[in-house]
Amino acid sequence: MIKRYILVGFCVFITVLILSFPAKIAYRWFIPESVLLGHISGTIWKGNALQGMVGKAYIRDISWNFKPSDILRGRLTFNTASKPASGSIYSDVSLGYNGTLILSDLSGNVPLDVVHLIFKRNGIRADLSFNFDQIAIANEFPVTVAGTMQIGNLYIPDLSAGVLGNLSVNFVTERDAIKADFQDLSGVLQVIGTLSILKNGNYSLVGQVAARRGATPSIGQQLRLLGSPNENGLREFRFEGQL
Repeated sequence: MIKRYILVGFCVFITVLILSFPAKIAYRWFIPESVLLGHISGTIWKGNALQGMVGKAYIRDISWNFKPSDILRGRLTFNTASKPASGSIYSDVSLGYNGTLILSDLSGNVPLDVVHLIFKRNGIRADLSFNFDQIAIANEFPVTVAGTMQIGNLYIPDLSAGVLGNLSVNFVTERDAIKADFQDLSGVLQVIGTLSILKNGNYSLVGQVAARRGATPSIGQQLRLLGSPNENGLREFRFEGQL
């Protein structure tokens, strides 16, 4: 009888310990180095953090709730909500046994300069709204991206002193690259093209563009640098680099 009481007491102790496992300790053990959180409270199963960094993006007011059903799929999954400097982000965040970070049902809206410092350095601005089925990140780099994005109020200072317009982008993942097909929805530019990001971080941006009625003279001058237009009045462009 005494052994039974000891066993029951031990089981209760372990259950309480697991259910109340502090988020601060779990964070140090399980979260990838690319994710930094500050002012953590609550438990590993349900908690929040006042601020954090994911890659090079600052976020705040972070909350999470554990989804036990995904354990059978070999993942630790949390339903999360957070806010960047402006906007909001909602996603299921999973950590696979191989260390891959998976973002599922990712939706929200953020300014473009939150995505990567390259846009901020070049003064490029836009409002992003997105709905991704999945983004998988390994070694701090996306290896799978599937979903859609809307780019609103795009501003590129080297091209125009005013807003260029709005675009839609569709992301898919191929064997050796992430590709994003884009086209204009409205604005002073007619544009269509594809962005390809290779696994080594190299990218290429190719497409065709033309100025619409109402475009400033500076836009026409810049586009003439791309060469002669084709039979549809579109000029081809290509940019390459590394993220």
